[in-house]
Amino acid sequence: MTEAAAARATRRITYSRFVAWAKVILPLVALGILSTIFLISHRIDPNSGIPFAEANLDVEALIRDQRITNPTYAGMTSDGTMVTIAAYTARPDREDPGHATAENVLARLEEPGGAETVVTAPTGIVDTGAKTLRLSGGVDVNRSDGYEMHAPTVTALLDVGQLDATGPVDGRGPLGTLQAGAMQVFRQKTGGDGGGENYRLVFTEGVRIVYQPKAPEERKTP
Repeated sequence: MTEAAAARATRRITYSRFVAWAKVILPLVALGILSTIFLISHRIDPNSGIPFAEANLDVEALIRDQRITNPTYAGMTSDGTMVTIAAYTARPDREDPGHATAENVLARLEEPGGAETVVTAPTGIVDTGAKTLRLSGGVDVNRSDGYEMHAPTVTALLDVGQLDATGPVDGRGPLGTLQAGAMQVFRQKTGGDGGGENYRLVFTEGVRIVYQPKAPEERKTP
């Protein structure tokens, strides 16, 4: 056997021994790491392990009132409209778990075509059974197509992405100021049976529009 062949044989034997030892040592090392983590986890000071231990939290009030801080709900309607609801706090009804009262509510409807409706209100009542959100206390409805409306109450049908506002409703739009007894934002089919669906904003019950034409653009001087 030449010296080169002997060296190769020696390397093969050394590598085989390394693999055999690795099969034994590596599992033991992993077990040691896991046991170390387990032991350390039992030595942590529970007071120092809470990142907000120094915060001034009224825990008893949270338990008594069953408040949920910064709750967020997100879902999608059958036509692909994204519905997002956020609030500062929410408090479930003790007698009816399907109802909850929320404060400082923001609801957002993002339509498949890109249009967006943002609704804000001081208070809201969620009914999970009926899939509705009733907003009150003075509700602002702002749409990306230029409408900024205000109503005392607005009911959102979460499963279909519809808004029903009870009057008096007032605000501004692309044509000027608007006043009405009621307002709806809902889906409507277009183009017959084969057409798609678009969202419509409809004012009813004594609609009054004060037209305010836009000022013509100033001509550019050469």
